[in-house]
Amino acid sequence: MATDDSSSDLIRMQRLSGVEKATILLLAMGKPLADRIVKKFDSEELKRVASSASTLRTVERPVLDRIVDDLVKQLEVGIGLVATPGQAQELISGVVSDEDAAQILETVNGSSGKTVWPRLSRTPGGNVAKFLMQENSQTVAYVLSMVAPDLAASVVAQMPARQRNSVMRRMLALKPMTSEAEALLEEVLAENLLSGVRSDGDNNLQAKLASVLNKLERQQMDEALKSIEAVNPKGAKLVRGLLFVFDDIVKLAPEARAKLFDEVPSEVTIMALKDAQPEVVEAALGGVSSRARRMIEQELTGGAPATRKDVQKAQRWIADRVLDMADRGLIEIGGSDEE
Repeated sequence: MATDDSSSDLIRMQRLSGVEKATILLLAMGKPLADRIVKKFDSEELKRVASSASTLRTVERPVLDRIVDDLVKQLEVGIGLVATPGQAQELISGVVSDEDAAQILETVNGSSGKTVWPRLSRTPGGNVAKFLMQENSQTVAYVLSMVAPDLAASVVAQMPARQRNSVMRRMLALKPMTSEAEALLEEVLAENLLSGVRSDGDNNLQAKLASVLNKLERQQMDEALKSIEAVNPKGAKLVRGLLFVFDDIVKLAPEARAKLFDEVPSEVTIMALKDAQPEVVEAALGGVSSRARRMIEQELTGGAPATRKDVQKAQRWIADRVLDMADRGLIEIGGSDEE
């Protein structure tokens, strides 16, 4: 058995490239001794070593011993070695200028966090939801805070109500991850999901959460808000002020409704008003011209029926336009009525 293990270790060592072996030795030496060696490297060699250190997996003790015996006879080593992107930074810091180190690490790490989140945002929501529903709520909350609101909304909409509400509560109270934890999460996502935006303050967290909630159906939104309100009333109130659903057009001031529906195509207005409550229909029609009102009323009474999906899509389009206009300072949300 010992012979088999020894042969296996030898095979694993032989599969390592020369750069990987050199990187292992440099990491095993410790920074002071490694600095003296690395200072003699040119920029291309530094990039190769830093890249190797960023991607190196755990090196078992027997393999490490064989590398040491093979290359440096009298080197003391520990019980094993685990290399991380953080160690790649540690390896070259102090050896070259901060500017050069940043450039090298940017080149080395260009395929990690800088591409994980954009790639994840382009991943089908069903795939992301299936993966994240197996994770704890804190991890899910962090992931959803980093991706596009449309994807985040699609994911939480597929979750059971209890899990969805738990995730929404945690999104409002997120704290920044350590760089090591973030790198590990990005690696897990890249390997287990992608192989097939950190918030800087409470206001950003509230806006991010509101962006997600704004994409949900009204019932899901209300459930999530009630769950948040139970543990964080102040935060829930601030988030609520950033929300807007189609039915909220009754709360807009008359001049705001006029500006809104001046930007909404008539066919979208007609679709959105199908099956809407009478007070919502009246509020919307109050924001259009007399001629447009007659045409819309005629379509609502005699037009073809529409699917719920098409109605919701039109209503979401108008709600998104309200939020966009509010961001541009053209209208104010909350206008005439208060809850």
